[in-house]
Amino acid sequence: MLVALSPLVGCESKPKAPPAAQAPPKPTSAQGAPAGQDQSGEGLTVGKKFWVKYTPRTNPIPFQELFELELEVLDPADKTTPIAGAKLDQVRAVMPAHKHGMKVKPLVTELAPGKFLVEGMRFHMRGKGDDGLWVLEAVINHEGEIDQTSFDIQCCEL
Repeated sequence: MLVALSPLVGCESKPKAPPAAQAPPKPTSAQGAPAGQDQSGEGLTVGKKFWVKYTPRTNPIPFQELFELELEVLDPADKTTPIAGAKLDQVRAVMPAHKHGMKVKPLVTELAPGKFLVEGMRFHMRGKGDDGLWVLEAVINHEGEIDQTSFDIQCCEL
């Protein structure tokens, strides 16, 4: 039987979940916090090279409005020491259930060693459960060691 695949239209299809053995480890706190509650989070990067904390400056995150995040890259051993020289190569948010990202490209500014301001984020879709789930991804580079975050954020108050 021959099956034709068409491009995603209207963001209605949902991907199949990967097998548990292939899923990357998730950071440990504030994952998928319900909309309307504190949406800050922290945890290890996927490869466990860095501890990352993020805090939305408007918290909870507003729907359909630009918002900013403060993001810190810290030593994973003590979770408090900033990693001087760390860089954010990329910051984005994607909706796995809809297979797309944000319609805007955020701007990253280093505020201090290991501390960054991410401006121009916007969650333009919301929903309940997986339909409203965004995943914050940041690619971190420190002296050639590269790792990334994967934070679940539930958007936004319904």
